[in-house]
Amino acid sequence: MLMGLLLLIIPLLGYQYLLEMKTFLIEGQAQAQLLTAKGIAANLHNRNDLFEQLPDSPENYASLPSYPLTQAIRLDGFDDDWRSLVTKMRRYGTPSENAEQENDFSLVLGSRQNYLYAYMKINDATPVYRHPGFLRLDNSDHVRISFKDPNGVTRRLLMTMEGPGVTSSYYVNDSWLYAEQGQPENRVQGFIRASKNSYYLEFRLPVSLLHESRQLALVVANVTDQEQRRVSSFSGTFPEAGSHRLSHIIMRSPELEKILAGLGRADARIWVFDRQQRVRATIGNIQGYNQPGAASTDEQLTGTGPSTPALLASLSNNILDFIFRSIAGESVRDFQDYDPRLTQARDDQIIKQALAGISGSQQRRSLDNRAEILTAAYPIFDQESITGAVVMEQSTQTILEIQRQSLQRVASLTLLSLMAVVLVVALFATRLAFRIRRLRQETRDAIDPEGRLLTNRLRHEIHSGDEIGDLARSVSEMLEKLHQYQDFIGTIPRTLRHEINNPLNTISTSLENLSSRLDNEQLTYLTGAQKGLAQINALVEKLAEAASLESAMEEDDRELIDFGQLLTQYLFYFGQSREIHLNSHIPSEPVWINAAGYRIEQLLDKLLENALDFNLPAESISISLSSDNQECCLEITNKGTTIDPEKLATLFDSMQSTRADQRHFGLGLYIAKLITQAHKGRIHAENLPDNSGVCFSVRLPLAMPGPA
Repeated sequence: MLMGLLLLIIPLLGYQYLLEMKTFLIEGQAQAQLLTAKGIAANLHNRNDLFEQLPDSPENYASLPSYPLTQAIRLDGFDDDWRSLVTKMRRYGTPSENAEQENDFSLVLGSRQNYLYAYMKINDATPVYRHPGFLRLDNSDHVRISFKDPNGVTRRLLMTMEGPGVTSSYYVNDSWLYAEQGQPENRVQGFIRASKNSYYLEFRLPVSLLHESRQLALVVANVTDQEQRRVSSFSGTFPEAGSHRLSHIIMRSPELEKILAGLGRADARIWVFDRQQRVRATIGNIQGYNQPGAASTDEQLTGTGPSTPALLASLSNNILDFIFRSIAGESVRDFQDYDPRLTQARDDQIIKQALAGISGSQQRRSLDNRAEILTAAYPIFDQESITGAVVMEQSTQTILEIQRQSLQRVASLTLLSLMAVVLVVALFATRLAFRIRRLRQETRDAIDPEGRLLTNRLRHEIHSGDEIGDLARSVSEMLEKLHQYQDFIGTIPRTLRHEINNPLNTISTSLENLSSRLDNEQLTYLTGAQKGLAQINALVEKLAEAASLESAMEEDDRELIDFGQLLTQYLFYFGQSREIHLNSHIPSEPVWINAAGYRIEQLLDKLLENALDFNLPAESISISLSSDNQECCLEITNKGTTIDPEKLATLFDSMQSTRADQRHFGLGLYIAKLITQAHKGRIHAENLPDNSGVCFSVRLPLAMPGPA
């Protein structure tokens, strides 16, 4: 692999050379763009008529931006055909926290095929529609449209609604009360859609109705009283409430876009800005470079798909393309930048410099930071003044594509050779890793969570002739010896009980015979010796019980028993024999489990004896049984000393005891755990939340009773 890595020197040297070429090509592209922008600006010199539609000082006007529409608009009151333009809606008026007193609306304008479209959301919780029997037009909610006609005369158009649906528009007098003509202006069409606390208005009017300065004012009149029918408030597009002052509609210049139509390029975008950095025209697309993965011309013509070898070759090329595109920084997917439809103005520094008379170019990142874009700007002159600027933008994807192709040609053979070497080594290493992981897993599975061996030999890799085979055979031999030793350890308690009981019985008999010949002082020592013998005998019995319990439980016969009934009977005799008070809560309905009954009683013995030993004398022991759809839960709670949290994890291990009394050897809870696990259950202990005692819980799976 190290020798193969030396082959990387060739593509690395080529990559350094291509980086220098990239800088040179980008500088050349920037100069070419600047020359193109200069040529376009030369065609627009001394064409001040193209920029006369908007005022020079827009800060003195409430401008209304209009966005180009790429598809036809259906007048239905819904915003689905406006798409992303709804995010450009502006809010006008004075919003209120009280929905019934809101006096504002949102508006967005769009232009398409000599029509001006408007989409409005008018906040009005109490809409009042026009009564057709009234001549006055201002006695209901309505929209007032003021504009200058082609002759420069201010006209007033009032749009009324008799309910959700189609609207009617009338030319009215200065007082906005009565229609000047009996017939509505059918060229202005609109539609109302009602909603909760608001209604949506969508309308259009021909651009030919407007003066070339494109001045317009929209005012929403709100009527809240159905009886009085008087206008209670106004909200309009001009900042002053109720003002009918005209605002300028900022629209693209059709004349400029016609001029740019013959200059557009498939891989470049051209902008024309006025003195206020507003977009007057745009054409082109900076993402027009060739995308990878396009079908060949023959395939497109014939409609046939590629063959299998062609698919493999295409897959290989796509993998290499992805690698080299990542190295060259070329983006495979489209990137996001200024959308000509949604961009009304820009505040780029290079545009400001061009409007100041300084041409130049710059390199910037796209808005999503995934591509490099070259921008060239050149001012547009009218005599000695500057009327606008031409901005030409082009991404560096074409240059990066050339760089990537060159790098790919230099490094393809080297990378293929290196990939072959790495592939062989990777397959070999993967095989070794798989064998080692399998050996590790098999070794881990040979021991259960309690540390006991489950098998005495391994099955995999023991016949292999390499080092992994030697390791597997060594581990297998170790497991076999440990298994023999485990079996030996398991027989020790039973062997000890048999071997120790005989001398213990002899000693016990001898001590009993001596008891009749000794005085009182000597009898005290004799009693101590007998007590010690009893403890030794108890220890041997408990060790033998724990050692043989697990194997004995495998031979137990299981039957379907009612846990609640068994627990009731057991607690009755246990309470009678111990003369203690037990507080039990056992459900009346049967709780069926599949178990060996005497083993469950043995489990109860261990838990209740443990609770009784630690319970306060004046307190009762609580026993409760509950069940859900899958398992039952037995809880035994005693009041008294709590368990050290550090000892909870090892409480159920063998030879673990928290008692100070040396007569207890820590086997009771261990036996309880073995019985619970043999019945596929879980046992758990925890201190009560108020630290007043301890609660032991046993969960056993439920069994479904068979048919009667």
